[in-house]
Amino acid sequence: MTYALFCNMFSVILSLCFTHLLGLLEFSPRNGELFSIVMNNNRLNVFVGGHNKLYNLTKDLQLSREYDACELVNSSRDVCDSDVKVVKENIKSNYMLICGTVAYGACAALYRNGTYSPFIDSTINHSTAKYVGSKSSVFAFFGHDYFGDSLLYVAMGYDGRPLEFYPYTISERRVHRSNGIYQLLYYDKSENYTMTPETLSSSYFDFLYGFEDLTHSYFISNQNNGQEGIISQLCNETNIARQYIETKITCGGFYYITDAFFLGSDKSSDVRTLYVAFYDNATDTSKLCSYPQNVIHEYFRSAVWNCNQHLKIPWMAYSHKRCNQTVMVILKEMNEYRHFRSMNNVYLTLLVNKRLRLRMT
Repeated sequence: MTYALFCNMFSVILSLCFTHLLGLLEFSPRNGELFSIVMNNNRLNVFVGGHNKLYNLTKDLQLSREYDACELVNSSRDVCDSDVKVVKENIKSNYMLICGTVAYGACAALYRNGTYSPFIDSTINHSTAKYVGSKSSVFAFFGHDYFGDSLLYVAMGYDGRPLEFYPYTISERRVHRSNGIYQLLYYDKSENYTMTPETLSSSYFDFLYGFEDLTHSYFISNQNNGQEGIISQLCNETNIARQYIETKITCGGFYYITDAFFLGSDKSSDVRTLYVAFYDNATDTSKLCSYPQNVIHEYFRSAVWNCNQHLKIPWMAYSHKRCNQTVMVILKEMNEYRHFRSMNNVYLTLLVNKRLRLRMT
C-alpha cells in the first residue's frame, strides 16, 4: 500500500466517522420540554427544569429525585401547569432558586438535603417582587452582594398576565431570609425599569443571558420582533449617577438574532470573554463572535459621554428629561459634574433623581 493510497483511505474513514456527534449519556423526561439546566457547585448533581417537574440528576444523568413544580411553591391548584424556567444556585447560602410559571412565577429555595421552602409575599400588601418565572422569556442570575442579602438580577418579558402581577421588566431584587422564611424584595425601586403600557403588548423582548463584572451588570436580549440583538448595561454602584444603557450587538454587521452564548475565561490572560452566536434568517447562515469584557466595558464607558438630541428609549415607562443640548452637565455629587457630548445614534434620557438612560443604535 502506497502512502498516497493510505492517506486517501484515512480521509474516507474520517469522513465516515465524524458525520455527527452522539450523546454518550442521556436523560429523557416522561413528557414536556426541558427549559433550564445547572450543575451545582460541587459538580456532583445536575438540576434540570421541565414541565411540571424539577429533575435532580447525577453527573452521569441518572435520575436521583424529581420534584413537583407546583408543590415546590406551595401552589394549591388541582392540575399543575408550570414550566420551571429559572434554576440558579446560590453558592453563598447553599440553596437552589427554583421558579416556575405557576402563580405568576412564584419561587422556592431547594436545599442540599432535598427539603425546600417556598418564597412568601414580602409585604402586607401585594408585591410583584416575588414573581420571577414567566411564560414569556426570563433570565435571572445572582450578583455580588455588598449588604448581607443575596442580590438577584431579573429580566423578563411580558406574558399577557394582568398588569398588577407583572414585575419590572428589568429589576434588582434582594433575597431576604429570616427564621427559615425566604422573601424577595425589590433592592431599590429606582433601579428598576419597565415598559410603558402602550408597548407591553406590542414589544418583543426575548431575554437570553445575563452576567456582571465588579461595577456593571449586563443582559442580552432580542428585540424588534427578534431582528435585533441588544446588550444592556446597568450600573451597580450606589454612590454615582446610575445608568441604564442599550446598544445593538452584531457580528459582521448583518447578524441580529442572538442564538447562544457563553461567558468564559482565557486562562492565558485572565480576560473574561463573551461568546455570542448569531443567525441571519434571510441567508440561513450563522456566525460566532467573541467580545472581551474589558472591550465591552470600555465601549459603554465611552458611550456615556455621547448623547443625541431629543431622543430616549422608546419602551421605558418613566418621566424623562430629554437630552436637548449639545453638552449636558449632570450633577453627580454636590461639587462634581459629568459632561455628555451629543453624537449620532445614541439615545440618552435623564430622570430627576440623577439617573441616566442611554440607547445606542
